[in-house]
Amino acid sequence: MQSPKLSILIAALIAISQYKSVTALTCNAGTNGQVTCAEGVTECFVKTVAGNVTRGCVTDTTCVAPTCLTCKTDNCNEARMCKQCFGSQPDCGRTNGSADAFNTLCLTATDQCAIVVAANGTVSRGCRGACAANDPNCKSCTTDNCNVGIFPENRRLCYQCNGDTCGTPDNASMLLGCDIYQATGQKCYTIGTSATTMQRGCQTDSTADNKCSASSTDPNCLFCDNENGCNNRPYSRVLGSCYKCNDADKCLLQQEAGKESACAPAVYTQNENSCYTQLFNNGSVGRGCTNELADGCETTQNCNACTGDNCNVNIATFQCLICRSDYYAPCRQAKVQPENCPASSLTGPQAMKCFSGEWDGVVVRGCLSEASALMQYQCTAEADTRCQTCTGLGCNRLVYNGAATLQQMGLGLFALISIVRHYF
Repeated sequence: MQSPKLSILIAALIAISQYKSVTALTCNAGTNGQVTCAEGVTECFVKTVAGNVTRGCVTDTTCVAPTCLTCKTDNCNEARMCKQCFGSQPDCGRTNGSADAFNTLCLTATDQCAIVVAANGTVSRGCRGACAANDPNCKSCTTDNCNVGIFPENRRLCYQCNGDTCGTPDNASMLLGCDIYQATGQKCYTIGTSATTMQRGCQTDSTADNKCSASSTDPNCLFCDNENGCNNRPYSRVLGSCYKCNDADKCLLQQEAGKESACAPAVYTQNENSCYTQLFNNGSVGRGCTNELADGCETTQNCNACTGDNCNVNIATFQCLICRSDYYAPCRQAKVQPENCPASSLTGPQAMKCFSGEWDGVVVRGCLSEASALMQYQCTAEADTRCQTCTGLGCNRLVYNGAATLQQMGLGLFALISIVRHYF
């Protein structure tokens, strides 16, 4: 016969064993459904490795966040593992959100994974109810960690970097989505003073060091929006070639094919190759690449620029506005395009000069070297105000107000005929 104390002990042990079996933790084990964890197990887990997600009871110390997340209630790991980040975190929108640091375990099994664009253009990811079917700013899904990827899909991607490694951005890790989403008008930018000081990003970047925001007027900011990653220009690159010479002999003539030379590297703000032909006061001609001129190519210095490889091939010419207002009324307001002067306009006392004047109500413009001797005298005499001369390509743009009347033109036209040779 058992003693009373022994009976009580046996009863207590039975009660304890029954209690443990009743309160043993149950966890979701994926395709194996729910399982009862071994004695002493207090946590369930959800683990992701190389995109594969597993579930079960925590039985060792290998479950370490953020790739392995735990919870402590029955079947709590039935909930989805989703990516969670917020609009205050730039990488939430500009990357695909796949970083393990964004892993989170939803609170309920009914929660879905989602990506949402807020009204201010920022992106957040996390657990929530299903998005409305017609909401373009919300995307939900029902598998673990499915709320990854650039969203919206048409988000502009720009190279985003600065410093030494930003000179030639060929690293895919630098090509990121703009953290502020704009459905239209989103631009990438490039700025820098050397190959080692380049900065690239999105015009909408909210960072304090964004030198090329939408309000920037800095001429060194180069914007583009034609394609993703368009802001990939190196600080300088060779755009093409031009004819180069500087003499009073062959440089005046049309240039020979095969004699062109490569241009010096052009900075990133120059979009296309540019060549020039320049006429000098001593009658000589210079040709070359526009970006190699220290002071640029100015028409006031008889410099004519063109775009494209070897475009400065033609014989050197001086240009003026050439017209008469009685033949073409817009001539009074200089609304005509410059035309080439004859080769003779490059030499002599009236070389590379234009004129404009009004005689008996008729405005005449042209190349001074082609005017009659009397007209040349009138245009160069200080006391004569009927005509003015100027130097520089197409410089004779003085505007004359009013229009000539028939009475003004009258017999005065006969005087015009006697002093103007080429322009009648």
